[in-house]
Amino acid sequence: DVTGVQTCALPILFIDACEKGGATLHGAGISPGFVFDRIGPMLTGFCTAVREVNCREFFDLRMRPAHTIYDVIGLGQPPGTVTLDHPTPVTLTALYSEMYHLMAELWDTKVNSIDLKLEWVPAERDIQIRAGLIPKGTARAAVWMWTTQMENGLTLTHKSHWCVDRIP
Repeated sequence: DVTGVQTCALPILFIDACEKGGATLHGAGISPGFVFDRIGPMLTGFCTAVREVNCREFFDLRMRPAHTIYDVIGLGQPPGTVTLDHPTPVTLTALYSEMYHLMAELWDTKVNSIDLKLEWVPAERDIQIRAGLIPKGTARAAVWMWTTQMENGLTLTHKSHWCVDRIP
C-alpha cells in the first residue's frame, strides 16, 4: 500500500512514498518481465528527458535446487566458471532481449545493442545451504548486468544479483 503517490509522481516521489509508508514494490512471476518492462515506461511517461532507466533484482538462491545454484548460475565454483558462452547467460540474454525491445517500442525507439557483464563475489567463509556447501573462495554471488543502448540515446541497465549470502 503506497499512500501519497499522485498521478504525476516521478520516481523520486514514488520512492519517498514507499519509504514513508514502509512499503516495497514487489513483482512476482516471470521476472523481470511483467515488472521492469511495465514500470520503467510507466514511471518515465511524465518525463521529458530520460537518459537512463535502471532495474535491480535480487534472487536469494539458498532454497533452490543444487543444479540451479551450482550448474546454472555457477555458485560454489571458482569465480568466473560461468562465462558469457555458458547456456544460462546466452538463454537469459535472448529472453530478456524481448523485454528490452518491447520497452524500446513503448519509448518509440529501437535497440542498438545489448551487452552483458558478469561479476563474481567470492565466499569469505564456508557457507552451508540446503543444497550443500559453498566453499570459502568459491562464488557466493553473481551479479549479471545487461546494458541496452537505445537508438534515441537512452541507456537501460538491468542488474540481477544471484546469491546464497548477503552481498554488498
